[in-house]
Amino acid sequence: NAEYMGKFMKKWISIVSSVCAASSLALSVYVLWKRRACGNKTKHFFRNMHRTRQLGRINPASTAFFLCDVQERFRELIFGMPGVIHVGKIMVQACNIFDIPVFVTEQYPKALGHTVPEIDLQGAQAVAKTKFSMLVPDVLQKFEAAKKKTVVISGIESHVCVQQTCLELLALGVEVHILVDGVSSQRKVDRHAALSRMQRAGAFLTTSESVIMELAQSSDHPRFKAISALLKEKRPDSGLDNVLYSSL
Repeated sequence: NAEYMGKFMKKWISIVSSVCAASSLALSVYVLWKRRACGNKTKHFFRNMHRTRQLGRINPASTAFFLCDVQERFRELIFGMPGVIHVGKIMVQACNIFDIPVFVTEQYPKALGHTVPEIDLQGAQAVAKTKFSMLVPDVLQKFEAAKKKTVVISGIESHVCVQQTCLELLALGVEVHILVDGVSSQRKVDRHAALSRMQRAGAFLTTSESVIMELAQSSDHPRFKAISALLKEKRPDSGLDNVLYSSL
């Protein structure tokens, strides 16, 4: 009996071991397959998301416009200021056509004055600030309530207020488009460095005309005549175009 029980136990242990080994192998194969399947799905998801973000498409429903500190005190100090003013002017008018919310800030207006009179804010309320970024509580609260995914920025100075606003928006997951014909600084080198840094951080560099045309999408737009009239307005010879390509 003892010998029989010994042989039985050995055979039973052998069978259990074989079953466990087979189960372990099956589990390993399943886990490997699952990892590959999920990995591929994850890779495809992030690849597709990356491609979508790379396109940087703009549409009125998801876009807001930020006008940063285009104030009277800076008129004689900023390189290419007439161009910055012109772009701010036509962009606010375009936003009115496309029903896009406009956010405006003024840096310490008691000392630096208010937004230049050439730009009709058309009901938008300028928010006074001392912080360099435009994302002060009043602006951030209204922007979050608007639930926009894309922000187009124009204003000054490129390397300070515009750049800090851009980086904060990118950190929040907002897609940012910088109007290269509508941003500047006192010194050209600061403007160049800011455009380069913002682009490397993930912002899209574009122009006011490109954005307006993309918002319109077609010459069949019901307000295309008004849109076309905006773009036909004579642009001031601000000098920004002469230094644009070295910044890109």
